[in-house]
Amino acid sequence: MAGKSVEMLSNAIAEMRTYGEGFIIADQSPSAVDISAIRNTNTKIIMRLPDETDRRLAGKSAALKDEQLDEIAKLPKGVAVVYQNDWLEPVLCKVKKYSGGESPYSFEPAQKNNNGNEEHFKTELLKLLLKGRVTERLEADIDYLDKELPFVSLSTKNKIGIKSLIDEYRRTHTLSIWEDKHFGQLSSVVCELLNSDSKVERYAQEAKDFAELSIDLRKLIEAKVGDVSDEVTLSISQCLMKHYSTANEDNLRIYAAWRDDVVKRGGLS
Repeated sequence: MAGKSVEMLSNAIAEMRTYGEGFIIADQSPSAVDISAIRNTNTKIIMRLPDETDRRLAGKSAALKDEQLDEIAKLPKGVAVVYQNDWLEPVLCKVKKYSGGESPYSFEPAQKNNNGNEEHFKTELLKLLLKGRVTERLEADIDYLDKELPFVSLSTKNKIGIKSLIDEYRRTHTLSIWEDKHFGQLSSVVCELLNSDSKVERYAQEAKDFAELSIDLRKLIEAKVGDVSDEVTLSISQCLMKHYSTANEDNLRIYAAWRDDVVKRGGLS
């Protein structure tokens, strides 16, 4: 299995080179790298190697002579042997020491969207997702959604799905996800958009009755997307409860009873 994996990777490297793609293979010990990977790399940079086996393996791949191999063990910091496949001989290169100050690396991701933008994106996306499930006229800003989608806090899987929905709406001005048979899929997208799984489960367990559960869901929706109409709030609530019902049979019974209660109060048709 390991040998086959190496063969497939080596073939992939060779194919990438034919298309001008670049890649880097780095290791402290050349002997730890499969020989085919060394053969298939164009530019070789060899720094100090104390081990004789490593020196011979790396040195011969860079067209070094036997008397030059031992010199690899003596290379100071910042000095390396550089060789490309079409060169007549390798070259000894030296880089200047970095004169700037050194400090521990701390990754700070760029925040493209602030909370306000995140909330606005969610509101616009909900307009698109629920447009076909409410009587209220909803018009989502499709160009805005397409532009901001890469920067929102959603899984890659859902981003791909949302991108497909945006493209589908641009082509047809409708979405297949609006159909009742795809309501489970719609509910899953809405639930991840609001990141509300744990809260919905807690509300369903702690609410004294379905009226209190509906109030808790409304408060959650207001906190996530701001002020929306009663009809949209109810539609989002149904999505959250539908997704909650997929966990097990008990949750499904709770969802069915909640929906019946809402229908009796004139909330759902």
